[in-house]
Amino acid sequence: MPCRIAPIHRSCRAISRPELINDPRYATAEARSLNSEEVVALLDEAIGARDMAEWETLFRQEDLVWGPIPAMEQVAADRQMAANGVFAELEHPRLGRIPTVNNPLNVQGVMKEKPVMAPEVGEHSREILHSLGYDAEAIEEMILRGCVTATCDRSL
Repeated sequence: MPCRIAPIHRSCRAISRPELINDPRYATAEARSLNSEEVVALLDEAIGARDMAEWETLFRQEDLVWGPIPAMEQVAADRQMAANGVFAELEHPRLGRIPTVNNPLNVQGVMKEKPVMAPEVGEHSREILHSLGYDAEAIEEMILRGCVTATCDRSL
């Protein structure tokens, strides 16, 4: 049975730092975790020295699993993500349609609900205080004193 070289060996070769292969600070996942600041600094230095095309070649040569992290603009424009239903739109009362990310969970046999806007700050203050037994006069007094934030809706 052929022996597979540990990923750390391939990673060290890819970043042109083969001398790190036998360094005890990076030999195990636990050691790398304990020295994570050094690992990040090493990787930052190495990654910044080459462009994406060069890294693609080097990582493929070393059989490393990798992928670029897209910028937010790239994510929002990704046709495959859109086709997979990753995005949804919310209706905002003042701002109109707002793009957002859909719930990532899919449960067989359960219809996914469309996302809704979070309530405005103070939108339900009167309702909550009323459910706790406060009357309208006491609630308005708390709002006037600045103890509670509430929207203008006084439908209670």
